[in-house]
Amino acid sequence: MSTFAYNEFYDYIWSKGIMVLNCKDFDSEKKITMQKAKNHMDILSEMHKKVMGYEGSIGFNLPNNIGKLVEGCKVEIKKNNRFICYLQKQGANNNFESLLLDVGDDYIKRAERCVECVYNWHYIDILYRSMRKCEICIRDSTEENIRKDEHIEIANGKNFCYEILEVDAINYLNKFKRKGVSLDYEELIAYFCNIELLDENSNYFIKAMISYPFEFMKCLNRYKRSKKPWTLDQYEDKLLKAIEKDGISYI
Repeated sequence: MSTFAYNEFYDYIWSKGIMVLNCKDFDSEKKITMQKAKNHMDILSEMHKKVMGYEGSIGFNLPNNIGKLVEGCKVEIKKNNRFICYLQKQGANNNFESLLLDVGDDYIKRAERCVECVYNWHYIDILYRSMRKCEICIRDSTEENIRKDEHIEIANGKNFCYEILEVDAINYLNKFKRKGVSLDYEELIAYFCNIELLDENSNYFIKAMISYPFEFMKCLNRYKRSKKPWTLDQYEDKLLKAIEKDGISYI
């Protein structure tokens, strides 16, 4: 997106009492509690309400990511399922592939179940709602990127985009889930939906997306594309850690 478009958007959110500081990140407390997580969700919700409705100038709108998360998951499932089926026919060439054959089917099925749940709970209605209201997300919705003192402050505002509000909750909660932080995620999802005035469809959407095995898929993608200079032992270790980070499913 052009510098002009960003400047115009920054002027818009500045008029709403939101400051973009364009710094690396904010210092934040490492230990998270339920109350601190809810307080941060309050800040996110306030920001969402302030920026919602921005339409920009002709030809200079924000990036539109509405629907891309789920579509990306669907493509990823198809490609990775094809790779696992190939290994099942050809056999494993190393320990990483042997581990993948042991667990791959389960994780593909888990991913498919997450996407199926999304569509079963009126996902298309969520997309229409977001487009109708011009909902905007920050994407990096962590304490390191957004905080509130006298005003809401944003460290890095370059990831603002048109997106369904639920995505900011998904990104925020997945950060802690990946780290194995013990929180009542279902209570936090319900809290977020309540303060954002979202219905049970949104609740199930968020549950499905924090249940999706993003880390498993990421590790498999890196192996297929040789994107990291890791040894086979390192890939195996990364896959085991990915399984741990993905944790339990909530659907």
